[in-house]
Amino acid sequence: MTPLVRIRLRHDLDAVGMRQTARHVARLLGFEYHDQIRIATAVSELVRAATGDDEAVALAELAVTNDSAPQRLVIRVRGANLECDATAAGAGGTLAAERLLDRLDVEDRESDEVVLARTLPHGAPLVTALRAEEIRKAIQQIDYTATHAYLTELKQQNRELSSTLLELERKQEELTRLNAELADTNRGVMALYSELDEHANHLRQADEIKTKFFSNMSHEFRTPLNSICTLSKLLLDESDGPLNAEQARQVRLIHDAAGEMLELVSDLLDLSKVEAGKVSLQVGQFDVGELFGTLRGMMRPLLHGSPISLEFDEPSHVPRIIGDQAKVGQVLRNFLSNAVKFTEEGSIKVSARRLRDGEPISGQSKPAAQESVLFCVADTGIGIGPDDQEFIFDEFTQVRHSLQRKVRGTGLGLPLCRKLASMMGGRVWVESELGVGSRFYLLVPRFYRPAFDRLPPLRQPVPEKHRGIGAKAPLLILTQSGERSRRIEALFEKSVFEIVPAGIDAITKDYLERLQPRAAITDFGLTGAPAREAVARLQRCAIPLIHLGADGDFVAARHPSTRAWWTSRASKHCEAA
Repeated sequence: MTPLVRIRLRHDLDAVGMRQTARHVARLLGFEYHDQIRIATAVSELVRAATGDDEAVALAELAVTNDSAPQRLVIRVRGANLECDATAAGAGGTLAAERLLDRLDVEDRESDEVVLARTLPHGAPLVTALRAEEIRKAIQQIDYTATHAYLTELKQQNRELSSTLLELERKQEELTRLNAELADTNRGVMALYSELDEHANHLRQADEIKTKFFSNMSHEFRTPLNSICTLSKLLLDESDGPLNAEQARQVRLIHDAAGEMLELVSDLLDLSKVEAGKVSLQVGQFDVGELFGTLRGMMRPLLHGSPISLEFDEPSHVPRIIGDQAKVGQVLRNFLSNAVKFTEEGSIKVSARRLRDGEPISGQSKPAAQESVLFCVADTGIGIGPDDQEFIFDEFTQVRHSLQRKVRGTGLGLPLCRKLASMMGGRVWVESELGVGSRFYLLVPRFYRPAFDRLPPLRQPVPEKHRGIGAKAPLLILTQSGERSRRIEALFEKSVFEIVPAGIDAITKDYLERLQPRAAITDFGLTGAPAREAVARLQRCAIPLIHLGADGDFVAARHPSTRAWWTSRASKHCEAA
């Protein structure tokens, strides 16, 4: 610490001199005008608090820290009235000074001492020992003991007060102007929000109209297109007599065109169902080897007479999956169909492997977030350029290539795959190189579980004593009737639970451990040994079972601690539905 000034305060003139001295020191250290006033006022308040009405002896010191940067001006005032008590006589002056400057907590300081500090302005010269000596000499030339010193300081304080008041008035005018501008901006923002809401409503209505149009068009077109395909096939088979070469060529063109149109209509119908939320997952347990066998049989007619070889790796190390086999098969079938269309020669290879939690994934920056199965369909076809890889999963988007003239598609298969994968809690992506081939990936969790982070906020809290049954928790539904399943889902549509329909074969020990359902609803139509085994497994896992009678009422709860609560909860949901 480099000392600059040390003054013993005995009477009012000493307090006036300390104020003048503090202002001059602040100016010599490079502080701006308003900071000079702030420092002088803080010192004046501390001195007034230290001396009090009885003009007690006090001590005031000004110093600069020895740190290289940033240095600070330190003000230390010691007096009998500066006690650490809010009710002390000097408490008001001390608090006023602390609002103007930063208080320092110095170890082992006396109780009647206050230390404040102010950091030197940015760019101010470093206060060396030589510079400190120059400041001390300049301060010594101030004669604050003269008779007119008191009046001079009073005039200076009046000028400072007038300047401060003018500055406050200017800032008040600026604040009023800013408030007016802010009010105008808020009105503009509210108008924009209203316009955005209106546009959002128009877009929502347009999307609903588009979905209804696709659905209605698909339903209306599918029947006549099926008829055209069937009749043209009968003609090509010469069921009603032989055709000449030209007739056969024309009928084949009709058959192919109708087939392409039927494929487009089917894709549009599937997409419209997914976007409308009318597609539900049928969760069950399936084997990857059996799935590959089914796909092999489906794809064999497409490869008849083709130079392309189709290979399926044996998934010997891939365990059974709890999920929707039909949806997984639909995604892989789309991948295979595209591979056949855009591969002129070579091979198509289908593989699957198990991924542990945290295991890295090919082509992805993030590892697997849970135990998953990674499917891959690799081909030696035309490949896809880096620019096109970003858009092939968009609707009605296709890669430009000469093969497009011979093999036409709808541009809806891959977008549908992405939506189906998202429904299953997975994702799809592609790795490809032009002229080399492509690898399409499908990643699905081995144990399907709803994505709780996309659920809306709870409508009402769960009672504390039933908190174990839990909010945003899976509610398992076991039924062999699709109509009953939809009725149960509608019953709990606005509840605090996430509905998980599942087949009997999905109720395995591993699946229940991963899903952790808070309860299960069993339908009266469940019969047979597999159903009894599934119910017994739920009981062994201590999962509350609620039996749904033929009339749709909850007739029994097989968990004593939850029977009464489930009965009341079911009645409330029936009223809401």
